[in-house]
Amino acid sequence: MEDGATTRIHIHGHTLTVKGGHVDDGYARTLAAHVSAHMERLTREAPLTPLAQVAMLAAMNIAHELFQLRDQSAAREADLDSRTRDLLECIDAEFHSVRRDA
Repeated sequence: MEDGATTRIHIHGHTLTVKGGHVDDGYARTLAAHVSAHMERLTREAPLTPLAQVAMLAAMNIAHELFQLRDQSAAREADLDSRTRDLLECIDAEFHSVRRDA
């Protein structure tokens, strides 16, 4: 979606027009479908819950997903950093051993 351009998305039975940004139409629709799926699941689980509460609970669930993925990513990055340091230490030790023996 170009700056100033608009696209129509559908979330939980409601049509919204979103404007501008650096997100293409397909991606905006994918995001909307994700939000809508959360809202639909929550509505099935608690059908009498007001729409505003369903939307807030969906936002909380999506934020929880985001935070979990951030934590997983940080843990993987820390593990990769540690393993990289270990490999560099092994390479450095081997390099010094070869130089010493030469």
